[in-house]
Amino acid sequence: MNMNRCSAFEILPDEILLNVYEYLHHIDIVYSFFNLNTRLNRIINEFCDNFNFNTATHKQFNYILSNIGSNIRSMVINGNWLSFLAKSDANLSLIFPNLQILTLEYFTGEQLCTYFENVQTPKLVKLNIKCLLEQRQDEILEQILSRNQQLKFIRFDQGSIFLPLRITNTTLFYENIQELIVNLIDLEMLADLFTFLPNLRRLHINIGQSPFVSTGNLANVSPLVHLKDFKLCSIGMSWAFEEITDILCKMPSLQKLTLLLSTTDHRLVNKKNLS
Repeated sequence: MNMNRCSAFEILPDEILLNVYEYLHHIDIVYSFFNLNTRLNRIINEFCDNFNFNTATHKQFNYILSNIGSNIRSMVINGNWLSFLAKSDANLSLIFPNLQILTLEYFTGEQLCTYFENVQTPKLVKLNIKCLLEQRQDEILEQILSRNQQLKFIRFDQGSIFLPLRITNTTLFYENIQELIVNLIDLEMLADLFTFLPNLRRLHINIGQSPFVSTGNLANVSPLVHLKDFKLCSIGMSWAFEEITDILCKMPSLQKLTLLLSTTDHRLVNKKNLS
């Protein structure tokens, strides 16, 4: 009887199977029906495009990843899950060979560095980091850049801590990076950023509070000739017109400019002065 029921289920039209799946958790669908036959696998692959493993057991987690890991292109990992992943039998470097987009949320700086020390993602092109917490922050940016030479897009949200940009290996240039959205501790880091990421197309920076604004170290820096979109958010300091032009003169191809600043210089209020 069980075999008959299984056979009857397998021959149901796609539309009915999809209706059945609507009432089931994606974890249960894959765990129960994946690999019964190629048709069910095709339907499951099309239907289950988003997974939340919060309710999964270790057994379900290992089974599902071993079957669908190579199909996963985008994934979100919460820092609270690291102990769970550490207990798993899955080798994340091998289980996600085609991962292209990775979002890490609620990681500490130490967890983030450890993660990138232990996990290789050879096809990763986009990294989103949300709500990065304190601890071991000095080397975060350099470690991300140096261990992911194929990365093109890096985004830190505004809920993340302000970071230093300390490049210890001055012989490496990260020409692969096209987009960077980041919270930097102070403006002094801008020159290094321009130097070591020469192919940026999009750059959004949120600057922390510094005692003064200084753009003098940009004088001998090569321009970002590919940059099209620049956003600068700096509410904690007062800016003068010349300081902004010192930055903009390094962006000859700029098409979109967003400035969120504190200033008493009326020339920054008149858009004609920046045209």
